Amino acid sequence: MENLKIYFHVKDQELIPSNSTPDNITNIDSYEDDSITEVIVQNMCDYLFKTDVPLALQKIFQKMSKDAKLHIQGSDLKQLCSAYAFNMIEASLIKNSLYPYKQSIHNMSEILAYLQDIGFKIKIKKYINIFEYYIVAYKP
Repeated sequence: MENLKIYFHVKDQELIPSNSTPDNITNIDSYEDDSITEVIVQNMCDYLFKTDVPLALQKIFQKMSKDAKLHIQGSDLKQLCSAYAFNMIEASLIKNSLYPYKQSIHNMSEILAYLQDIGFKIKIKKYINIFEYYIVAYKP
């Protein structure tokens, strides 16, 4: 099987990860089931309405091949608020993190619950940059 590494996004956002093909999540149905070997998602969940996040993750799961990896990263609202409360970050950074095109915001626990409910197995879960979660999951 050919290596198919896709970076799914909603809006033109941030830097595109190297060695991946960028595509809007709305095009996910153009991929065959069990065809994608690796998926990268950065802040995508926050650009969707909260009720659409589990549906998008379910769709990604369906399109991934066995043992394919999912890299998912985004801002964690609870961590962001804690960092601000303890003067670890400036208010301007919070504003930049919560830019106006986002439809919702999540914490790592919510994303982990979505992923586990769908059937993903969690390989890595950690915080980076104080307030961003990073998860690597795979399709068993």
